[in-house]
Amino acid sequence: MLLVVTFGKTGCAACESTKRKIKHIINKYNLEDIVEQKFYDISANAEALALGAFFEALVDIPNTFIWKDMTLEDTTDANYIASWHNQVPGTDLKDILLAEKEEILNDTRKTERIAI
Repeated sequence: MLLVVTFGKTGCAACESTKRKIKHIINKYNLEDIVEQKFYDISANAEALALGAFFEALVDIPNTFIWKDMTLEDTTDANYIASWHNQVPGTDLKDILLAEKEEILNDTRKTERIAI
């Protein structure tokens, strides 16, 4: 499972564009089963502010991160994949997500062959 997290603020044009772009890619390429998208408004609540501080994502928003096999409650087993700071992710976001999808599918196929 991939976790795509954006730290930003409601009303920030680049932050809103980032949210829309990620959602569009997830929907267009049928990534709903392997990608979870989260947006944290660092001006809205203490949890978002604390997480943003932990990931050093409070300045120069939006800040977007991709991790594999991670929950925000436990970052110890997380595999960092990519990040964008103070910008809307480019086409490389789509390329990264599709490559990770292919890797996940290949891992699943290997596991299924071993189980047979």
